[in-house]
Amino acid sequence: PAMSIVMDMNDLFGAQGIYSNPENRGDAWERATSLELIFPDRQPGFQENAGIRIQGGAFRRFDLSLKKSFRLVFREQYGASKLRFPLFGPEAASEFDNFILRANSNDAWRWGGANSLYVRDAFAVESMREMGRVASRGRFVHLYINGVYWGLYNPIERPDASFSASYFGGDKDDWDAINQDSAPDGNYDAWNRLLALVNGNVADNAVYQRLQGNNPDGTRNPAYENLLDVENMIDYMIMNFYVGNNDWPHRNFWVGRNRENGEGFKFYPWDTETTMNINSALNVDRTGVNNAVAVPYGRLRANADFRAKFGDHVHRHFFNGGVFYVNPASPAWNPVQPQNNRPAARLFGLADPIRSAIIGETAPLLERELSRK
Repeated sequence: PAMSIVMDMNDLFGAQGIYSNPENRGDAWERATSLELIFPDRQPGFQENAGIRIQGGAFRRFDLSLKKSFRLVFREQYGASKLRFPLFGPEAASEFDNFILRANSNDAWRWGGANSLYVRDAFAVESMREMGRVASRGRFVHLYINGVYWGLYNPIERPDASFSASYFGGDKDDWDAINQDSAPDGNYDAWNRLLALVNGNVADNAVYQRLQGNNPDGTRNPAYENLLDVENMIDYMIMNFYVGNNDWPHRNFWVGRNRENGEGFKFYPWDTETTMNINSALNVDRTGVNNAVAVPYGRLRANADFRAKFGDHVHRHFFNGGVFYVNPASPAWNPVQPQNNRPAARLFGLADPIRSAIIGETAPLLERELSRK
């Protein structure tokens, strides 16, 4: 499908345009736009007015890439307060406060070169979902800005408070949402209490269970707050270890917790691109991480029960047809027998639909090279 953005050229490329000033952030650097989704087979799409701003970290800089990511924001000042459309299919949320148009900056030709796949992040989030966890849903589109082709883009859900409320319930105003830079929703209070507890004697099961709102024997104690969804965190860590995420844990993460329902922090993958042979060797070992979002994991390794639970999850996902199962007797990828290599089946399932779409992505690159000559 095609996604079309139409807006005032000055709001994009003028002296105060968002594309002219991509490193500027915040409400002051949001502009009005019209957004439309157009399917080639004429199935119903949508048109909605929205706010638009530049999205991202280092790749806001022009010396790294001219192709920018965007965030689309739905507010009553532009039109509808939400986008009401099943953008990511029937199993995903059907209403959105915002979503991201990812340019796949690390995993695209400008940066990744011949190693680019455009689907590394999609592989990570889909792997998390197959592990039984909530993770952002996405798709691929051809983006046009004021009728000019802008490349292959990956619209994806932003795992903020609204996202967490959509999939776990509750009011979005009750959710904390924390990323590498700030707490866009809620605050750090519960996260800081979690860090204080894991910096205690976590080898003691009383402390380990207290993190989960339990008595030392593992039974629930309503007087204790549950600060950590241990099962969720384990699967999040396993996925990042599997892909060899080298731009993490100090960056590229989201966590969320509902302050009212007593459940522990959930961990969401984000921008998982520096992986699997892009600035990350295929055999890189990341299991020793212990900083930033990995502090709870790094500390809990001292607890025997946690280590046993972690081992149980590894066994579940790597053996007997699990998410990362590869048949040792027949490991090579064979599309006739996808069950023998489940990670390869997942990767090819993501890559095949964009195989021909990649051709459009080459056009701006080819044009620039020809203009140089």
